[in-house]
Amino acid sequence: MDKDFTVLCFNGYEQYYRAFITAGLTLSKPDEYSFEEGDSFFSTSQDLKNKHIYIVGSLNRDTTSSTNDRLTKVLFFIDMLKENGATKLTLIAPYICYSRMEKRSSSTDLVANNAVARLLESVGLDSIVTFDVHNQDAFQDSYKIEAKSLEAHSLFCDYYASLLQEDKICVVSPDSGGIERATKFAQALEKRLSKPIKFMHFSKTRDINNISIDAVDGCDIDGYTAIIYDDIVSTGKTMLAAAEMCKQKGADKIYGAATHLLNQDFTQSIGVIDGFISTNSVPQNSESLDITKLIAEYIKSDVQG
Repeated sequence: MDKDFTVLCFNGYEQYYRAFITAGLTLSKPDEYSFEEGDSFFSTSQDLKNKHIYIVGSLNRDTTSSTNDRLTKVLFFIDMLKENGATKLTLIAPYICYSRMEKRSSSTDLVANNAVARLLESVGLDSIVTFDVHNQDAFQDSYKIEAKSLEAHSLFCDYYASLLQEDKICVVSPDSGGIERATKFAQALEKRLSKPIKFMHFSKTRDINNISIDAVDGCDIDGYTAIIYDDIVSTGKTMLAAAEMCKQKGADKIYGAATHLLNQDFTQSIGVIDGFISTNSVPQNSESLDITKLIAEYIKSDVQG
């Protein structure tokens, strides 16, 4: 393996460390300090000259930083690394803020997804990697640099193949935008279990306060176990509305799965859902699937060329 690379991880991602070590990767942390007035300071004692630096950490809100704080810190950190002679900078951000704001509702709206891309490119980022981005085409179109969205469905496939070996299963996309993502998961699960997996999708309409879910096909799931598969759970309204529709369609059991869980309180009030699981793309306090394995695999593959 090429030695001229370093993996750096932000504060708050300590749960990633063990998996990186198991994968044979050394993970380092930059020196990070916040002054009383809120300004941030970054430094590193490592020699970064002529190295490929992989920066690992999602762009999300947490208990100490807002989304905008996290984004600003990443911008400062990338600039510092470039100034210290790094030859290539890759940001591996399992979740990227503003990724759902990829189009205008009116001609004067901000397309925040594009603005984030321009900011990251402006400080010298060379490539960006994420997981299950909300809109793949919009994501790649917004960047001039290399931009990749990896898939986490293998983690969910392992989890549910073990949990639901004897069940009749229907995978459900809660809206039309997630059909391709959910279909890939259903196909992988079908291959793993060597039995047919049904697929169903709903249509979703939204206004300021409410979400409405409607069935768009006649799929009968009476007696089936439904797995609602989505990319992001924030308020959880879409997941809960889809679960209610699955119950109306006759599902015996209902499970929810999402790559990115942005609201940890959701797991405390999941309604008719029998079980919910996400990855730790955003660090979690409850049970989650470890996305670090996939990150480590990507880094090792990228380093080896």
